Amino acid sequence: MDKLIPIQNQQLNNKFQQELRKLTGGKVTMGIIEAIKMISHEEGVHEGLEKKSHEVVENLISQLGLTNKQTANIANVSISFVRNIRKEIEAKKQQNTPATGIVNRQ
Repeated sequence: MDKLIPIQNQQLNNKFQQELRKLTGGKVTMGIIEAIKMISHEEGVHEGLEKKSHEVVENLISQLGLTNKQTANIANVSISFVRNIRKEIEAKKQQNTPATGIVNRQ
């Protein structure tokens, strides 16, 4: 949305709208600005739902220790989605695990 340049010239804007109506057979129900806003909103909603699904799956795996299939069924996501999150969890665990070969001298 940042790179959108509105047409400031009203005549040019009207001409654009007329041409758009011709191309679409008069079926234009919203202007370009409204269409972009709607698409941006839908993308935001989709991203929010995916983030929430990610959180739910991560909690089901980490807190309840469910299998991929159980997690996918409960969270209503694909098994591949669950597998990817499980890999992320394992990668985080490995990053937080101390390096091997350290000797504790007590």
